[in-house]
Amino acid sequence: MEPLLSMAQWLDTQAAQVGITIFTFAATIVAFMVGKIRSDIIALCSTAVLLATGVIDSKAALAGFSNSAVVMMIGLFVVGGAVFQTGLAKIISGRLLSLAGTDEKRLFFLVMIVTSVVAAFVSNTGTVALLLPIILAMSKTAGVNPGKLMIPLAFASSLGGILTLIGTPPNLVVRDALVHAGYDNPPGFFGFTPVGIVCILVGTAVLIPLSKRFLMKEKNSGETRRDGKSPHRLAEEYRLSDR
Repeated sequence: MEPLLSMAQWLDTQAAQVGITIFTFAATIVAFMVGKIRSDIIALCSTAVLLATGVIDSKAALAGFSNSAVVMMIGLFVVGGAVFQTGLAKIISGRLLSLAGTDEKRLFFLVMIVTSVVAAFVSNTGTVALLLPIILAMSKTAGVNPGKLMIPLAFASSLGGILTLIGTPPNLVVRDALVHAGYDNPPGFFGFTPVGIVCILVGTAVLIPLSKRFLMKEKNSGETRRDGKSPHRLAEEYRLSDR
């Protein structure tokens, strides 16, 4: 009993709580970076560790679930899942991208625009999972190096989240913090849109010369290379089908 009592007393000290917090935070970051475990499970396990060691109490551990930003994010995932599962986003994006034809520059701009618009309402992971097979198929048809379209897809899926309040969780967190701080006029649904448009324009202007300089200018002959990977294989490797 004495060792357990000593351990309990040690856990109550400020030094122990600081050490546990730092260790838990570092372990959480490493787990997120490794990516072997789902992010929601990692977050819940970290909360459980802090709760079990007495760093936080049950009220603090459960306070986040009543936060309006958390509730809105849950709704975001439901809406995004519905758009993804019904195929609505795929139909719209596929038709828009088909307008580019085989012109490389037009494809580049349309990929940026379509990806940004989709990412404004769907998570960036879901956006990439949705558009990846479409863009790969179009690059093959147009005879364009797929790398020149994958780069704008990756950047636009992140930049597009800035366009709306639900595009990315940090926007919701910022708005919630402003509300709790007593700010009278917090950003609305499209409150971040002007900043998002500027970021997308700047990102596009930067990507155009970089893609021309660092990506190969080779064109596919209409057939995939032997060492190339199919859209299904890429989705499996990056575990996009599970998100």
